[in-house]
Amino acid sequence: MYKKLIPPVALALGLLAITAAVALSWSVVDPTTGAGPDFMVSLPLNDQADPSVAYNPDDDQYLVVWRDDRGNDADIYGQILSSGGIPQGNNFVIAGATNEQSDPHVAYNSTDHNYMVVWRDKRDGANYDAYGQVISYTGVLSGSNFAINTDGGDQKPSDLIYDPNANHYLTVWVDAGDDRVEGQLLSPAGGLIGSNAFTVTNAGGDRPRAAYNSNRHSYVVVYEQGDDIYGQAVAGDGSLSGSAFPVCNDSAEQATLDLEFNSTTHEYLVVWRDKRNGNWDLYGQRIDEDGNPQGIEIVICDDSANQYGPEVAYNSRVNQWLVAWVDHRNLSAGGVDIYGQRVKNDGSLATQGNFSIYDGPNDQSSVALAARPTTTGAEYLAVWEDRRSDDGLEVIGQRIGASRGTINWHDFNVSAPLENQICPYVAYNSTDQQFLVVWQDERGDGTDIYAQIVLTTGIPISDNIVVQDMGSHQLVQPAASYSPISNTYLVVWHDQDDGDIDERVINADGTLGSVHSVSISGTQPAVAYNSTANEYLIVFAGPATGDKDINGRRVAADGAFVGTVFTISVNAADQSLPQVDYNATDDEYLVVWSDERTDQGDIYGRRVGADETLLGSGDFLIASGADAQGAPSVAWNEDVNEYLVVWHDYRDSGVTGADIYGHRVAADGSLLEDEIALCTASEHQQYPRARYIPAYGRYFVVWQDNR
Repeated sequence: MYKKLIPPVALALGLLAITAAVALSWSVVDPTTGAGPDFMVSLPLNDQADPSVAYNPDDDQYLVVWRDDRGNDADIYGQILSSGGIPQGNNFVIAGATNEQSDPHVAYNSTDHNYMVVWRDKRDGANYDAYGQVISYTGVLSGSNFAINTDGGDQKPSDLIYDPNANHYLTVWVDAGDDRVEGQLLSPAGGLIGSNAFTVTNAGGDRPRAAYNSNRHSYVVVYEQGDDIYGQAVAGDGSLSGSAFPVCNDSAEQATLDLEFNSTTHEYLVVWRDKRNGNWDLYGQRIDEDGNPQGIEIVICDDSANQYGPEVAYNSRVNQWLVAWVDHRNLSAGGVDIYGQRVKNDGSLATQGNFSIYDGPNDQSSVALAARPTTTGAEYLAVWEDRRSDDGLEVIGQRIGASRGTINWHDFNVSAPLENQICPYVAYNSTDQQFLVVWQDERGDGTDIYAQIVLTTGIPISDNIVVQDMGSHQLVQPAASYSPISNTYLVVWHDQDDGDIDERVINADGTLGSVHSVSISGTQPAVAYNSTANEYLIVFAGPATGDKDINGRRVAADGAFVGTVFTISVNAADQSLPQVDYNATDDEYLVVWSDERTDQGDIYGRRVGADETLLGSGDFLIASGADAQGAPSVAWNEDVNEYLVVWHDYRDSGVTGADIYGHRVAADGSLLEDEIALCTASEHQQYPRARYIPAYGRYFVVWQDNR
């Protein structure tokens, strides 16, 4: 027998889209269930911005790095992602010194099988300096942060390129003190190659970018010179090859550039934003290894709105470039978006034309690209900073098919909170057609209760809400319900340190009411809303330690208590894991729980009147199969006035592990027909949650599955 009784993971986001299917606007929803793709709900606080990304072909993975403001100052964070966009481990801190660290750039070292990151750093409190860090392919820091250049004035690295032939790096920046573009070769461990940085141009220059030439084992650095774009060839040893050359010196302004080398045709594509038509458009120019123009300039995007911040990556598998940028064409309707354009090796544009990488709500900006030139499934990964929550910035990623520019899978969060976020519970707001998701969060000193308001499209519309933070206290087992009359939520949880049950009202806009203690000793809370009285019933197991009984307390929609704690079930053995739903037809509740009065666990229930009266002849047995039954859930069916109770069941644990069973229960507590084996797959299926969806006329049951 395998018995595992822990606080149940509450109704997770698998039902989120189903609950309000009529309000969904995802373009990729399941036509049967209405469920859209998964998305991250627990988000780091403050801003995550300025992303950069590098592809690791040895492990078929990416490292994304960014500036992160979740601490007191801006720091540098990173995240390893599989090629499918799945996080490998957690976000990790790359640089967290005092003052600001920002604008990171990352490159992969195919010889030593690791990464290097460089950034601008203000740890000395005066000027920006150039710093770096070596990171293993698993995301472990190798050594400590190292200084690259700490000369007077500001040094702000704007690119980092790896040379596999010499097994070293080139980083470039503008030295504000001397008003020139400089470069520095770095050893694989971050040591300086040469006693000083070398000068790329001493005639001003801004925003330098570099690309590696795999044919000559050299580089080209391009930069803004006044209102024009210039370039300079640089040998592998850091010496300059020839003189600076113009890439574009049209009489209008050109700015914000990037370039990438085509290893098949041995050409570069330089891209920039250009104001020759009055607004900012995107242009490009192919140049050979010496900087000579190849063909005419390329109009990448001349939409009537403005385009900014172009980035370019080359994918050798399809012998094409992808240019991505920040696009204002939908500014008045929905904000700033991320667009792309594939450019063929001859400089012609792919017939797909400009395409949207992401055009969701609010603003997206600061896009970065990496190419994945695999034999099958060649792709790009675009990452950008995103304000879709209309609050802080987050780092979002999107996979893009290399051959046709398809949007592969859906966009996903890269920046995430540290530590664990577990035990989610969701309540639906039928007035505003949005959800409140609550969970227990370990990002702080103890375990806290957090929440997030989410649209039915899966878009967060606020920053994460700190519902309660008691320092080192362990706040666990959150649950929530919604009052459509008051347009407010009630969140309940258990404080393990104080041993009590607490509750708090959250308004629809995310503002918080006061915290109230429901019981001085209790655990495992659940809550249901009474639409007749506009109040809630909170049920819980208590006391917090020792054998537990099932108790309840009524709470008004504003969080005030209605009466005192009352007992629902008392027995010498343990009663635990209660759940409750409200029957609006009969103005009563059905409370169900796991009960050990006769063996290791059965499922019992009790009808409770809205006035706290215990109805019927007493507790009634719902399930008592061989071995243990536990972790029940209950859903009321308003169409036929009956309930569905579901639980995990160990009667066949020696054969299939824990299974999911259910039983229909009449409004008077009598059992209807036979038990239902909902899932008897191999391994364990546990902690089910049930909801009745009137729009579909059916129940939906979800569970944790280990098959």
